Amino acid sequence: PPGRLDAAGAHDDRTARQRIARAAAIGRALTHTFGEGHPMASIGNGLFVVLGERDADDAMVRTVLRHNIERMGLALGVTAILRRPPRVWLEPLPRTHTAAVQLLDTLQR
Repeated sequence: PPGRLDAAGAHDDRTARQRIARAAAIGRALTHTFGEGHPMASIGNGLFVVLGERDADDAMVRTVLRHNIERMGLALGVTAILRRPPRVWLEPLPRTHTAAVQLLDTLQR
């Protein structure tokens, strides 16, 4: 199922440079967790989505992802601007393109 990650703080009034650094840390953590070429994207406002495997151990994926986010945040010096802990949850993949677009629209709010 696709997952959603909210890495932004409650009031994301960060500078453009801080948002780029945060996105870089999250991107590295996502790639480290899911692998090169895995379908993932930033959908704005510190939100990221990943298409995950249906048979994945959801609890393990969340634990590993949170660990990797913390590690990459430390490596890039951006832990102060990451939501701690990041909110990670899973949504079932919609059956149609229209439903997927609606889901992404809902997740962005």
